[in-house]
Amino acid sequence: MKTKKLLITILLLLIFILFYNNLVLAENRPKLIMIILDELDFDLVEKITQNTNKAVGLMNTKTGYFYRSKDRESYFLTIATGRRVKVRLGLYKGIRKNEDGSLYINGFEDIIRDLKKKYLAFSREISTFGDFFSKRGIKVGYIGNDSSSLIATNINGYIEYGENKVVYEEEWLSDKSREILEKEDILILSYELNNKEERIKLLKKYIEKMKYHIIIFPKTISGDINIKWNTTLVPVICITPEGAEGILKSNTTRREGVIASLDIFPHVASLFGISTDRFIGDSLKVIPKGNPIVECKNYLNEFLNLNIIKYIFHGIIIALQLFVIFSKKLKKQTCKFLMNTILSIIFFSLLFGFFKIHRSIIIYCIIVLLSSFLLSFLLIKKENAVYNISIFTNILILYGVFLNKKIIYDSFIGYNNIVAGGRFYGLNNEIMGVLLATSIIVYFSLREKVKDRIVLSLFLIVYFPLIILALSGKYGVNFGGYITSILLFLILIYEMFYCDKNNKNIILLIFIGFIFLLSNFIIQFNGYSLNHIGKLLSRIEVVGFVELFDAIINKIKQLTIMVLIPPWSIISLSQLYYIYRLYKDKNIYIRDLRNSEVGKCIYVIFISSIISVFINDTGIISFVYMNTYLIAILISLHNTKLRALL
Repeated sequence: MKTKKLLITILLLLIFILFYNNLVLAENRPKLIMIILDELDFDLVEKITQNTNKAVGLMNTKTGYFYRSKDRESYFLTIATGRRVKVRLGLYKGIRKNEDGSLYINGFEDIIRDLKKKYLAFSREISTFGDFFSKRGIKVGYIGNDSSSLIATNINGYIEYGENKVVYEEEWLSDKSREILEKEDILILSYELNNKEERIKLLKKYIEKMKYHIIIFPKTISGDINIKWNTTLVPVICITPEGAEGILKSNTTRREGVIASLDIFPHVASLFGISTDRFIGDSLKVIPKGNPIVECKNYLNEFLNLNIIKYIFHGIIIALQLFVIFSKKLKKQTCKFLMNTILSIIFFSLLFGFFKIHRSIIIYCIIVLLSSFLLSFLLIKKENAVYNISIFTNILILYGVFLNKKIIYDSFIGYNNIVAGGRFYGLNNEIMGVLLATSIIVYFSLREKVKDRIVLSLFLIVYFPLIILALSGKYGVNFGGYITSILLFLILIYEMFYCDKNNKNIILLIFIGFIFLLSNFIIQFNGYSLNHIGKLLSRIEVVGFVELFDAIINKIKQLTIMVLIPPWSIISLSQLYYIYRLYKDKNIYIRDLRNSEVGKCIYVIFISSIISVFINDTGIISFVYMNTYLIAILISLHNTKLRALL
């Protein structure tokens, strides 16, 4: 009898503890309101958050393609799935409210069918925003009547509780929001400002009254951010109960003031204590700043200016090379001057990254061009001009990678197109190509001066691992460049130690390279550095190898497009034509150089550039920049046979 009473007492205590813990968890669970506006610019951010501490950033809204205002289904599905997707227009058919208070998205079956058809991984482990949280006991409600409801719905097209209308009255809006948040944990509110002052004031009061986590972003680009070249960036506001003030940042972008729409889903997950490892995006962080709106305005101006500057200087570099390649009447000194000017432009672009002169497009172009012309003129009679410019360029890149990334991001050669959103951080393929080419030049220029084999061997095994590290996931985050640099290192080891021997040591080198890559994969997979490759491996573990196949197919598509489209197709073919013309000429000039240090340098640059094309999705760009240095070396050589060709 006593045993029975003891068991009943223990059972009651366990029930009480479980009930109490669940009650405490429910009470401590955060509440979130996600407000999606029809318009939001910096002026409106100022108005609706005037008396509120907030964190502000720029959000890249890129979908499976670039975001367009009419393509809101893809925009909201990108947020809802945490991956960039694209669906056919017009599949969303509106919202129906059911008698039990739930909502149903008309046309949702067609939307899911289209997603599964286009994205194989979607039919496996990937959930929508609403479905993901409902499976974890976190409920999502909705107020509104547009395609933003796609964020809230579960996988069957239902929203558990909400309203398919918005009454723009203070009492109704606040009471209805609280009513939903008593039952649900997340409220998604679609709010139409319609450029009406009374609705702006109502929203301001609403934000001040609701003491929850709040995320605000617009459906489309409008107002003072609707300017030329900006096709994806919109303001985003985060308000916390603690009142954090500053600039938003995420590990997806690693750029202060910039996040991606892919970060919304994982950020909400992190608020509820859910791991974000399975997501492409990441949670948001707040960098304390006194006036975040002004900071974001400056960032937007800088990004858009660098977009224009990048196109201008790409055009100049390509045009000057085409002029050198196809103009047979140019004197050798003129060709040398023009090629040195190109290398000087790249150098000064990095050097002036210290001074933020890109805030003015005109000033930037004038200063960089004049400085480049002057340096090229001063070096016109120097035999080692290409080597000297390359060495200093290489030093600047390595300094930027390891100590001051801003000088790289603030140069046209290192700027990642924030608007396009393909890459937000690390070394792009332009600067990757420059780094590899200048590294080869640095190494072989030393070999011309130093003949001690031990010194050269030590330099090789110290210097090139530094280049590999610069491109690794910890620093440059350029996976294609990272692999290319490893293969380049193996080529140089083989050339130095085994080239003159008829043995099979090259197989050993390939094996060492494979082990090196495999160990890096293992380190990243186990969480040491979850960059985009590490995260891909993590998603493969969850979703399966269909995720890898999807990534490979997308990369092949991009590689094909980049190889075929102008201007990269034009300049790359022109460079190949120029190199082939010299190689096949009866003077056999390049073949005569094969056993010299400069000849080996030329061959290694060319082989590495070919490798980079096939490893990188935009490898054709690195190919062009690497062969720009190769052509500059050829033209700088004082040789009568070459002069006859020019």
